[in-house]
Amino acid sequence: PDGGYGWVCAICSLFIMFSTWGSNASFGVFLSYYINNNTFDGATKYDFALIGGIIVLLAQILAPVAMLSTQIFGFYETLFLGVFLQALGYISSSFATQIWQLYLSQGVCVGISFAFLFIPSTIVLPTWFLKKRATAMGIAVAGTGLGGLIFALAANKLIHQTGDQKWALRMVGIVTTFVSLISSILITPRNYCKSKISWSRSRQQFLIIFDISVIYEPSIQIIAFWFGLVLLGYILIIYSLSDYAITIGLSQHQGSVIIAVLNTGQAVCRPVLGIIADKIGRVNFTIISQALTFILIFAFWINAKSYALLIAFSFLIGGIVGVGNLMNVPLTADCVPPERFPAAWSYVSIVVSIFCLVAEVIALAMRDYSLKNPYINTQIFSGCLFVAAILILLLLREIKIKILLKERNKHNEENILYLEKNNSKIQNQELKKFIVNNEEVTWEKLKKRKRNYFHLLKNTPKSYFKRCFFPAKI
Repeated sequence: PDGGYGWVCAICSLFIMFSTWGSNASFGVFLSYYINNNTFDGATKYDFALIGGIIVLLAQILAPVAMLSTQIFGFYETLFLGVFLQALGYISSSFATQIWQLYLSQGVCVGISFAFLFIPSTIVLPTWFLKKRATAMGIAVAGTGLGGLIFALAANKLIHQTGDQKWALRMVGIVTTFVSLISSILITPRNYCKSKISWSRSRQQFLIIFDISVIYEPSIQIIAFWFGLVLLGYILIIYSLSDYAITIGLSQHQGSVIIAVLNTGQAVCRPVLGIIADKIGRVNFTIISQALTFILIFAFWINAKSYALLIAFSFLIGGIVGVGNLMNVPLTADCVPPERFPAAWSYVSIVVSIFCLVAEVIALAMRDYSLKNPYINTQIFSGCLFVAAILILLLLREIKIKILLKERNKHNEENILYLEKNNSKIQNQELKKFIVNNEEVTWEKLKKRKRNYFHLLKNTPKSYFKRCFFPAKI
């Protein structure tokens, strides 16, 4: 793996992300229009926020169903079903006159289509890449920022030109259908071979994807709850920035430009972030990026009271706030063998969907216009989410470091045994250099390593803390 047609698949995945999560980034534009124009009689702002939550909920919770569909009915059949449902959802929502119709079209139908589009295109990448998984995923998720930039600006302009949301929804439907269809034709899993549908094979695939034993993997539990927290924080920021700009005296147009800048940051930075993650370690990079996000929120966003400062913050936060979307697949793939990845990622997606359902409702509920800064609660809460995410991810790092130290200790013990067997009177040759397994070592060096590993692998709070911050590429 790590090259060849895999890069074409990464680009195709980018365009599928563009037409799914990228188009969904424009929901904030529709949300603002729905709330401020009383578009549907009897509907509240929480109805519209819940529709946005349903999209993300279904896209995540149906991950195992989408993966099962690719195995039973076929990879391309699943993608083409997603293309059809996406077109149906966006186009039919433009004709909706009652809130329940919008729930079914822009909520349920579009949400299901996302699952059948982005899930297959995402699980393709680990089959093509090993060492460059984060790089490939960085290219793919850049489509979210690119789509958010284009669809948000285009939808906002069409709404102002036509006076309502109808043609804006149709535009999104037409563009996403075309892009998704072309990308679905070109993308393919590595060594793909469609099998005939049979009851025994369907049952076998069901047991693989719904393998409940993955819930007993501490690493998978950690990744699931970490991703849920960072995705909740991500959604709070995405759906708050534009309205926050208006509360500090900026115009609605300036608010939409700020969201466009944020999406530009996502599109430009995500591929680069993937390369960096592969270089310094995926867990290391993720922890660092979450720390930077926390600092930007508390040190920058809370104090950003001008257009220029908010533009700068939007680009910077856009570059790193979506690291959860970038790293959840590589981190999950790194923690389980390939045959258990579908079950592991299905579980992660199901857990995350619970956070997604209420994210936009929380974003609306936390606004307090009686305060000088109506978004101070949102800012503090989102910052704390990323702090919690860092602490949770340190648990994963400790697990991986412990495994690494055990392997190194085993290797060190083997070197000691080798020298004891092949060198007489070894105890009197402590400064003499030996070549063992292509490594130049001394007896003293080996003994020092043994002592260090003994202390690092102790089950004490001090050793646990040392393992969390042990310098290694993880």
